[in-house]
This record gives sequence, C-alpha cells and structure tokens, in this order.
Amino acid sequence: MNRTCLCINYDCLPGTATAQWLAHHSTEIEIGGFGHGLQIYVISFNGGIQLERGVDEFWRTICHKLKVLDKDRFPFNESEPVSATTFETFFRRKQESLPVVLVFDEGSALLNHDRKIIEDFMGVLHLLKDGRDQFCLHSFALVGVETIKKLLTPQPKSKNKISPFTAEATVEPDHFIEADIKMLFDDYARESSVELESADIAKDIFERTLGHKGLTGTCCSILETMCAMKNMATVSLDDWKCATVTLTDVMAQWDTYASIIRSLKNLSSEQQNIIGNILCYRSHKLVEDENVSFLLAEGMIFITSRDGNAVVMECTAPVLRDIMISHINGPTFKVEQPPNTDRLDVQWLLDHAIKNMAIQHVFADQAANSNGQPSEYTFQMEFVVIIHCLLAVAYPWLFYCVISEAKEHECGNRHRHLDILLRDGSSLPRYGFELVVEATHSVFDEYCMQTRRLLQEAP
Repeated sequence: MNRTCLCINYDCLPGTATAQWLAHHSTEIEIGGFGHGLQIYVISFNGGIQLERGVDEFWRTICHKLKVLDKDRFPFNESEPVSATTFETFFRRKQESLPVVLVFDEGSALLNHDRKIIEDFMGVLHLLKDGRDQFCLHSFALVGVETIKKLLTPQPKSKNKISPFTAEATVEPDHFIEADIKMLFDDYARESSVELESADIAKDIFERTLGHKGLTGTCCSILETMCAMKNMATVSLDDWKCATVTLTDVMAQWDTYASIIRSLKNLSSEQQNIIGNILCYRSHKLVEDENVSFLLAEGMIFITSRDGNAVVMECTAPVLRDIMISHINGPTFKVEQPPNTDRLDVQWLLDHAIKNMAIQHVFADQAANSNGQPSEYTFQMEFVVIIHCLLAVAYPWLFYCVISEAKEHECGNRHRHLDILLRDGSSLPRYGFELVVEATHSVFDEYCMQTRRLLQEAP
C-alpha cells in the first residue's frame, strides 16, 4: 500500500479482482492522517478511454469515466476544456476526503499510442506521488501484460527523466496451484451450502487454465452461475463437464477474450505466422520485436524463457488455445456435400479431414517429439482445425463443439480420455476420436480393442 506500482498480468480482470479484495477489506485498513476506510475505483484503458485523438481527449474521457463512477467525488464541467490539471484537482486533499486507490486496467494499451499521452500521464503520476501530503490519492496501480515493464524506463526525449514506477514496486502474481483451486471450492461449498466434488473439479480446471488466476476465476464464475440458475444442491464432476461443452463460447463473450478474438481477425501476416506456430507446435522461438510485443499486449501469448534477444513463447493456457482455435480463420477448401446435412456422417468427416490435412505441418522439424517422430500435439491441432472448418462448411445447422483432451470422471484406477470429442450438450449424438500418430501393429490392434470396449460400455 501507499505506492505507485505496476502489476504484471498474464490472465484477465486483475484490476477488478484487486479492487474487489480492497473493497471487501477497506474498512479494516487504517491510514495515518485519514483514519479508517478507502475508496477504490477501477478504469480500463480498453473501456472507453480515448487514446487516438490527442492528449486533451485522453484526459476528457478519463475524467468522464471517473465522474460516471462517482459524480460527487469527481465533479467537473464537461462543456469546458479538460486537461491533466482537471484530473489532478480530483485528488486535492480535503478534510472529509477518504484516501483513494486508483486501478488502471489494460495499461499495456498505452504503449501502442501517442507518446505525448504517455508523457503527460507519467508526469501527473509523478506530481501525485511526490506530493502525497497535498493529495488523497493513496495508491495507484497500472495493470497490464509483460510489455508494461517498458514504463519502468523513461520514454525517449521525455521531460520525465525518472519513471514514477520502480522495479521494486512491480508485482507479478503467482499462479494458482491445484490445491488453491480446491480450497476456493471448499470455501464456496461452506458459504453456499452446495455440495461439490471439489477435488475432481479443481483438477479439471487446473488442467484447462494451468492456474492462471483470471482464467481460473472465469471458470469458477461459470460454475457458480450454473449452480444459481439450476438451483443445484450438489455439483459433480460430470455436471461441470457438461457445462464445459459451451465453455469457450461463454468465455468468448467476456471483454478480455472478446478483445483477443477481435484482434485475431486483424493480425498482420507476421503476427499470424507467430500465432500459427505457437498453436501448431506448442511453443515458438524467435527474436523479440514489435510483433511479439503486440501479441503480448493482447494477452494471447506469454514468454516462457529468454536467450539473449530471442524468446520462447507459448499460448497462455489450454482453454485459451481452444478459444483461439475456434475463432481463427482456418484453411479454405471446397468439399462435396455430405449425404445428409441434418445428421453428422462420421465416415464422411474423417475422409475429408484426412484428405485436407496439411501433412507438411505434422512432419515439420519443429513438430518432432523427443524421439524425432511426429508429435501427437501437432497432429491433434491440425485435426481439430480441419474438423472445425468442415463442420462450419458442411453442417452449418449442427452446433457441435470440438473439444480436445476430453477426460472422463475417474472411477477407481480408471481414468479414460479422448483426444477429440464432438458433442453439443445433450440433443445430438456424441463422437470421440483417439489419434494414433505412430504405432506398431500390436499397439494399433490394442487401440481397436479399446474402441470396441468403449462402445460396449457406452450408455
């Protein structure tokens, strides 16, 4: 507390989460010269803040946003010119003023726009930070992805020779571990009197999100909404698995993911190539440049390691990978109409998926596994993209979801999974695919026997 800090975010909605925690605990916090209590406000740079029409319009939209949040705390005449001074006067210390915590989310958006805006913004932060005895802005957080670290150093030709942010006050939140997610569900179960298979559900969510807090929080919110809408007293892993059929569609409606989807449609050829390599081969190594910075700022990828000027990047989490795959523009091809467009013909789907696969992707050098053989991950990615495209072209009225790595409820020592599952929730027949990239005759025969067992055990 009592600082100006950068918060590095690899997830979503961290500013909102920070504000919610502070709001919940605000009356417990005592600040010298003020007493008890805080006022917390969150503004997103992707939520109506104008970054493309000059400095005056930038400050006008920020001040307007604050006025919408609290017209009594942030009054000003919108018909008169607005500047950094208008923003500054909002935080002049008054006898009755509670200290303010201000959180700016999606702060990385600043880096892609007018340097004059950045300079003016940083100058005001300097003024507020250095004059704490005159102002009631107690703490300020700017939240964004890794590229926001560029604000730790002054901009070229800037009048501000020292950044208001410091490396010591830069926060990079840890990810959840599986036990953390289980604890969240245990707490929710106690507070809501809902019985949950918390260990199994937590494990499934962790595998989808890799513990990224924003993605995990989104999954938890979807489960909570499901419980409330259906008035559920108990929630099993199978109940959660049914909800995940539409998980990518529901998450795609959230602002952060909707922004990523919109950006996918406007990527340059270089950026498309980077994303394609990451989705196809799991990771991609290249020299960091403005294209990498853009994709980082959009929240699509993160850096796993550095080697000089080169970086190794991966997709943020499997669930985000699924969202991106379902919305990217896949290959375009013409196919003959299936025998019946009202019912899925799996034989037809498999035939055309195999015919239209880009086999050069599967056998590319970067797709090889540790044994030098084609990677099942790459094969699965290629297969999923082709199936998505075929369903859209040939079966536009069948709303199948294509789910990768679909796992069954654990039963004793049995824990089966399918590489690809097609299902719509309840009404249409379900179909599963198990991919075998390399196998001896005996291994392949075992897969065939396993398929027959699955058919016999299916309800």
